[in-house]
Amino acid sequence: MKAMHIKLLLSVKKDLASAPRITLIAAITFLLAASPSYNAILADEAESQLESRVTAFWNAMQAEDYETAAQYVIQDARQVFLLKMPKAKIQNWKIDKLEFNATRTLCLVHVSVVRPIPATKHTIPWPLQNEWLLQDGNWFISVSMAGL
Repeated sequence: MKAMHIKLLLSVKKDLASAPRITLIAAITFLLAASPSYNAILADEAESQLESRVTAFWNAMQAEDYETAAQYVIQDARQVFLLKMPKAKIQNWKIDKLEFNATRTLCLVHVSVVRPIPATKHTIPWPLQNEWLLQDGNWFISVSMAGL
């Protein structure tokens, strides 16, 4: 019986000894999350990841690789994108501006595309705005299904 009490006391002592470490880790995590520099790092990561996915989408569109481009479209609208959405040849494109919401889960992406005018050697700049949504850790373009 005495041996059991000693084991119980040692167990309680061990739990109490680890409690300050857990409290310290929780405090550090809280301070980092509340820190403006930590939030700036997260904001930079969100912007970098979004730019990468926007670039991949528009590069695929420029290459007329619509199957690859569809992988960047929200899942519920991929078939509509592939089968019903009109697509035009793109000669060039660039990101003009990113407008994030406060939680950085939605972004209005301003893109300028350059489209050739059929039967001429001329091109036309075409400003576009696309809504991109953060879902399951990745950014996806939202396409309107209105009128389709």
